[in-house]
Amino acid sequence: MASPSLPTTASSVLPRPKLDAQQVRDRSFYLIMAIASTFLIFLAFARSFYLKAYFQTPQLTPLVELHGIIFSIWMVFFVVQTALIASNRPNIHRLLGYAGGVLASGMIVLGTIVAVGAERRGFRQGGADPETNFLFSLSDIVTFAIFVAAGFLWRHRREVHQRFMLLAVVAGLLDAAPPRLPLIGGHPARMAIIGLAFLFAGPIYDLISRRRVHMTYILGCAFALVTGPPVRIALAATPGWHNIAKWLVGFGN
Repeated sequence: MASPSLPTTASSVLPRPKLDAQQVRDRSFYLIMAIASTFLIFLAFARSFYLKAYFQTPQLTPLVELHGIIFSIWMVFFVVQTALIASNRPNIHRLLGYAGGVLASGMIVLGTIVAVGAERRGFRQGGADPETNFLFSLSDIVTFAIFVAAGFLWRHRREVHQRFMLLAVVAGLLDAAPPRLPLIGGHPARMAIIGLAFLFAGPIYDLISRRRVHMTYILGCAFALVTGPPVRIALAATPGWHNIAKWLVGFGN
């Protein structure tokens, strides 16, 4: 007697969408960029955070420790999300996307609190005064927030979404890495090369693979350049910004 066949769900019989050669190349590129960005962050913060026990680094405050943990979780999450797309699992990627929105929101809030606290303590990094460091931190937070929000809003348009999410990392998070890299930090030209290499990797890939640059990259890179280090340094040197910084952290009106 033939055994009855078990019912199957629609999801079990529907094959994964087939990818063309361009999509395969795209997914490999974004996965490589996610891994490279995460590795850069690890190298930059190895001495002060990830491997601080081996370098006798001074103890961090609990808030800064938490900030580092959430920041690290985001980078791992970014790699996982791009890996899911590279392995053609878009449904899981979309399901986790909402958790990513919550995680990004937490990063923005916590990053702002840490930046304000550093300004109040008069924190100096790389010889810059506290107000300059504060401006750099806030600019990175705003840049990350804008690109993540845009990526979430355009999440149903793959070509736009993946570019905004990469820009959120390379333009909003990686600015803090070059000054802390061995043999790179303290050398403006070397820091600029690292930063621009990651920022323009996407547009260059577009140009090579498609013979054109997507408008998302054109607008995103233009925004990153207009609000980049040279502009920040010039703005931070003005008395107006120092007054604004003090007002923002509650030092005065």
